[in-house]
Amino acid sequence: MLGRGIPTRGWPATRAPGNTNFDEGYVKHILRRWYCVCLLVCWISPGWAQEQPPAEQAPPAPAPQAPKPPSPPPLPPRPVDVKMPDEGAISIGLWGWGLTGQPVFDSGTLQASTEGSHVRMPGEARFGRGADVSLPAGGHNALRIIYFDTKAAGNFTAPVDLNFWSIPFSAGDYVYTNYRVRSAKISYEFVSWPFPIGSRKIRVKTLWQAQVTRIEANFNAPLSTTATIPAGGSKTVVLPTIGMGVSYYLSKNLRFDADASGFLIPHHGAIGDVDSSIGYRISKLEFQVGAKLYYFKTSTHSDFYMKELFGGPFVGVKFFLN
Repeated sequence: MLGRGIPTRGWPATRAPGNTNFDEGYVKHILRRWYCVCLLVCWISPGWAQEQPPAEQAPPAPAPQAPKPPSPPPLPPRPVDVKMPDEGAISIGLWGWGLTGQPVFDSGTLQASTEGSHVRMPGEARFGRGADVSLPAGGHNALRIIYFDTKAAGNFTAPVDLNFWSIPFSAGDYVYTNYRVRSAKISYEFVSWPFPIGSRKIRVKTLWQAQVTRIEANFNAPLSTTATIPAGGSKTVVLPTIGMGVSYYLSKNLRFDADASGFLIPHHGAIGDVDSSIGYRISKLEFQVGAKLYYFKTSTHSDFYMKELFGGPFVGVKFFLN
């Protein structure tokens, strides 16, 4: 018969495929095959696990951002800078000063004479004359050069023996005297407030200055038996001075000014200068009226020194070149 005696693939030779009664050998044969398959899978699985690339981690979620503060409002526009007619202009002025004062002449710490020297110079100064030039120095600032001088003459009778400029004068000598005071100042006037100025009418200024004052004094007793020659000399004080000033424009052409400056070095000199005025401008001319004080003292650490405080009203006129 066809097919008899030929074993079928995968089945044991002792059993035909149609037999439903599996024996114990057939079951063991199937289990051995599954056991081999499981060992093979267990041996390959670790290699697969090592070769698998690590899973990519998702990037962290971004931190929540704080809300941005609102932008500040824009700055207001800068006010338009308004200059008054005298600001940024070149001017030349002349003024007369009705001052009062009589300088004191005295011996200093380096004078070796035993005779005294203290005297208040006779002949009160009645008139001082002055001039000033003003130049623009950028913006509302100005550079000013100011000069004045005054002089007087008089006479007195020496009450005791005196010594002037190392020349002896005897008590009772009739002494003729004269003196002259000259002063020059350069002043940088810087407008410090308000800022910005805009259209405001007030100006507060800081004054940066240098001043020099020279005082000459002469004594002559032609009838004296001791003072056979005239005695004359001069002293000079040079100092930086600082101060403050205020200008207020009552109108476009009417202005009030007040300035004060000075400097002191004890035993070596002092200068003080105060003035106030009102000026009214008509076209290119400005007319001024005001008052002025001026103090000076030369160094006491010398053979002789002089000092005085002059004061009085003044009037002036100023001519503007532009």
